[in-house]
Amino acid sequence: MNIERAKRKKMRLEIIPMIDVLFFLLVFFMLFSTFKTNVTGLNINLPRAVTVTAQEQSKVVVTVARDGAFYLGRQQVDEQRLKAELHRALGSNGDAVVVIEADEAVLYKHLVAAMDAVRQAGGYRIALAVDRKAP
Repeated sequence: MNIERAKRKKMRLEIIPMIDVLFFLLVFFMLFSTFKTNVTGLNINLPRAVTVTAQEQSKVVVTVARDGAFYLGRQQVDEQRLKAELHRALGSNGDAVVVIEADEAVLYKHLVAAMDAVRQAGGYRIALAVDRKAP
């Protein structure tokens, strides 16, 4: 009788645990891609300020390194090429915000040169990037 019962009982594939595993893998990769950071950034120390206000996310970021080198995005450019690339990036949209990230030890003349390049390229909304300082 036990043999007959074993024959009648079919093997069943449980799919619920597989769905759970797939769901956890999906969540893991979604979270991993969210927290992924870009390690090819420039090593600059932004100055700190207490009165920091959040700005809209900008697609045009000019970085001034400690040695006075200019970067548009992650690409190093000289001052003349910076003006040309900014003019191309801004196009006819003079209302776009150009964020300037300058190292805290950069000379004032390099910061003014970056701001001047933005103005000559047709950009009139300039934001200076800083880190938030604890009050």
